[in-house]
Amino acid sequence: MAECVLETTQEVVHKVQRERGVTCGWVASGGTQFCGLLQQCRARTDGSALEVSVMEQLNAIRCAADSSVDQAPPSVASNFFTIFSDYNSLIARLLRALEQFSGSGARGAYVAFAHLKEATGIERAFLCGALALPTAALTTLPSRAFAQLVLGLEQQKVHEQKVRQLAPPKLLDLIRVGFEFDSDELREVQRHLMEQFDVSSLRSSLSAERCWALLTEHIDKLETLQQLLLAEVRPLHSVADENSATAALQQCLRAIRGSGAASDARAVAESLSAVPANELK
Repeated sequence: MAECVLETTQEVVHKVQRERGVTCGWVASGGTQFCGLLQQCRARTDGSALEVSVMEQLNAIRCAADSSVDQAPPSVASNFFTIFSDYNSLIARLLRALEQFSGSGARGAYVAFAHLKEATGIERAFLCGALALPTAALTTLPSRAFAQLVLGLEQQKVHEQKVRQLAPPKLLDLIRVGFEFDSDELREVQRHLMEQFDVSSLRSSLSAERCWALLTEHIDKLETLQQLLLAEVRPLHSVADENSATAALQQCLRAIRGSGAASDARAVAESLSAVPANELK
C-alpha cells in the first residue's frame, strides 16, 4: 500500500507539474503561446487516478486560467501569478502524501528528491510565465512573485543536500547526475539567476518556449532518476525475474542493486528512459 502511494503520487505530480509550466506560459502570453501543448498536458493529467477533491481543485484552476486569457491585457501579470500560485498549492497538497515516508535511508532520500524536483518545477513554471509576459507587464509583477523564484532556486540547493545526506552511497552514485545540468545553455541561465535573480535580462536571449525545452529536459531526467529511487524503496526485484519484463527493465533493476558505480549512473538513467512506461508503473 505504501509503495502504491509513492507511485501514484509521483505520476500525478509529474503530470500536474508539466501542466503548470505550460499553463503559466499560456496565461502570461494571453493565450498566444503553448496552446497545443496545454491541451496535451491536460489530457495526460486527466488520464491519471485523481481523487475527486483534487480534480475539483484542478478544474477550478483551469477555469480561472481559461477565463484569464479573455481579460484585458493590464491584468495579465496578476492572472499569471494567481494561476502559478494556485498550481503550487495543489502540488504542495499532493506532495504532503509523502510526509509519512520522511526519515533516513532510501525512502527519506526519495521524499527529498521529490521536493528537489518540485523546486525545479517551480523555477520552470515561473520562468515560462515571466518570459512570456509582455515586456511592460513584467514590471507589474508583485515582489512576492519574484520571491517565489528565489525560494525555488534556494530550495533546490536545500533538497539536494538532503538527498546527499540521506541516500545510501550506492544509490547516491546512481542519482547524483540529477544534480548536474547537461546543457551549457541551462547552466548559464542557472548561474545568472543564482547570481543576479534578474529575469528581465534573460528576455533578449531566452524565449519562454526555449526555457520550457531546456528545463523540461532536465526535469524529465529527474523523473527518470526518481524512478530509480522508487525501485529502491518498493519490492521490484521480483519484476526483474518475470519473463514478461523487458531486457531494458531487467538491466536497470540489476544495475540499481549492483555495484552502482558513479561512472555508470548516466548509462543507467539513459537505459531506464528507454523502458516502456507501462513497465515502470
